[in-house]
Amino acid sequence: VSGIGGVFIGLYYAGISTVGSAIYSRVPNNIRDLLAQERFGNVYMRFLAQLTFVCLCLISLRVMGYPRIYLAIPIVTLLAGIGIIAFVKIGQRAFYLFDPTKLSDHIFDQLKHWLNMVKVGGFQWNDPAFQAHANKKANIAFDTLDTLADITSKEIHLNGRPFVGLAEHIIAFLDHYEKLKKQIPTKSRWYEQRYVHREWYKTEDTAISIAHQTGTLLQPEVETDLQWVENKLLPIINSCISVNLKLERYTFVLELISYLDAYLKNLAKDGQVMKCFEIINEIGETVLAMTSQPADNPVLQDEKLERLSITEYLACLPINVVLSYVEGLRNLSKDQISKQLSDVDWQKPDDLYKHKFRTYNLSCLEWLRPRLNFEIAVEDKIISPLWYQTELLLQVEANQLTENCSILFSNNTDLYRKWIDKADTAKHPWIASAIISREWEYWHKVFNQVKKLKDLWVDISGERRIYDLLWPEWKIDQLIEEAKKRQNEILKRMSKQSTLLDLISRPKDFPDYAGQFRHTTGETVFNAL
Repeated sequence: VSGIGGVFIGLYYAGISTVGSAIYSRVPNNIRDLLAQERFGNVYMRFLAQLTFVCLCLISLRVMGYPRIYLAIPIVTLLAGIGIIAFVKIGQRAFYLFDPTKLSDHIFDQLKHWLNMVKVGGFQWNDPAFQAHANKKANIAFDTLDTLADITSKEIHLNGRPFVGLAEHIIAFLDHYEKLKKQIPTKSRWYEQRYVHREWYKTEDTAISIAHQTGTLLQPEVETDLQWVENKLLPIINSCISVNLKLERYTFVLELISYLDAYLKNLAKDGQVMKCFEIINEIGETVLAMTSQPADNPVLQDEKLERLSITEYLACLPINVVLSYVEGLRNLSKDQISKQLSDVDWQKPDDLYKHKFRTYNLSCLEWLRPRLNFEIAVEDKIISPLWYQTELLLQVEANQLTENCSILFSNNTDLYRKWIDKADTAKHPWIASAIISREWEYWHKVFNQVKKLKDLWVDISGERRIYDLLWPEWKIDQLIEEAKKRQNEILKRMSKQSTLLDLISRPKDFPDYAGQFRHTTGETVFNAL
């Protein structure tokens, strides 16, 4: 068994050396480190080395004259059998090591480890030094992922399924991270810190006086970047979509967009509509840049079905965001927020993050906590009543609601208009028709949700007791009027587009956009009459 173990160890490292010299000789050090940290191989080598050493020890004991250890025979036989069977599996796995993306599991395990440290309840989660250390280690992991994605995108044999698999792993990690962000303090050093320099004539007099008397600049304010992880990882997703579009691997692109769709839905349920539309806008720029290449002919008639499918799915993303956002508002109410606040133990620094508050509420709650603790220290109880605490949080919810409604009505109008104009300019009528059809559906979905949005506004802002608390201006009626004007523009577009589509033949696999547009404009004319 000692001989077998020695041979296996030699064969394994010979195989790893072959893989390393063939694939990893031209890559940066951080990628080579992934090969050295390959989890399955390292565990197996430790097991095999210990088994070989134990067998050598038994031989030495026998040579020295000690009696036979009969119990060792079945134990060593069993362990040797495990080692032989495992070597076969490890040998098969060695062929996959020619694909560097197979080693990315170690990176995501490390990232989850550091995340578990900085979230509430982790080891020294409230210590800035430990938080900064986790940030540093995570930055190294993100740089490795970025390098791995760059190498993969340039290798022809890797920029297909392996690159898509890496991108899907990144989306799954982002989804997991979004759930854990509610358990990470907003001032944690886990988040990137950046300096924001203040303006002299917009700063309080005390700071200006000190700076003037000492002849120094104003001290900058430290701002926390809560989106630093997303800003590092999302460009990799965009790059993967771009590469596969160029190589016309449309199935992979659809698969990636479906993964993104699930992630966007979770973001929307948490009320982060602006972030959703930023991602959609970036993906849309990439997709339409590839699917709407300017045609040589006056009108491109032979559109590819796969390109049309990708455009359809892209134009569906805002619809899914709206529906998911409204679904996330079902459990939001004044009574629900009041109950959550009543359950918080303000004297425990970690209890605040255990009651499933939305991510954008954490800043207000962290501002409130030391003030309530001061009341407890002075008066042995909380003086600020529950309705006061609730109204502070309701004002945050009102700000978020007005901002999200503005994005759903105004910003999305600009988004669809830009997409349609780009497709029209590139003379791709089928792609333009797909976007027009989806925008028409979008406005129907939005208008169906208006009553729920109005009811929520009345619930969270109906009773205001705190004097001089700044509440946002609710402009839903104005937004609806602007959206109806946009609907009229879409109707005119439909009428023109149906005339254009009549001039070209429709493939059997394409939706009947011309029929939909004619029927819609006809019904509108009848209703007007």
